[in-house]
Amino acid sequence: MDVQGSETGTSGTEVELMARRLMAVMEREIDGATVVHDDWGGDSISRLNLGSLALVGFLVAVEDEFAIEWESDIDVEVLRSFDAMARYVLDRGGDPR
Repeated sequence: MDVQGSETGTSGTEVELMARRLMAVMEREIDGATVVHDDWGGDSISRLNLGSLALVGFLVAVEDEFAIEWESDIDVEVLRSFDAMARYVLDRGGDPR
């Protein structure tokens, strides 16, 4: 999958690394979450059909892992795919390594 850099200059490699870290966080934190590691685009998170509590748990784990805080008016598209979430976290200073 070809991953393009964000508008702020994030490289595709950084986005891919961050997407893979986000997948690892999800698998570690959410019981039963099975992530397809070569699919981080489109609606890769929403297709997992997480319940609301699982999604909130994942978002809290992402905050803790990358020392970020989610904006209260976050675009729902950020929560639909690992690619979009990776860009969001990178833009807020999250380290993909």
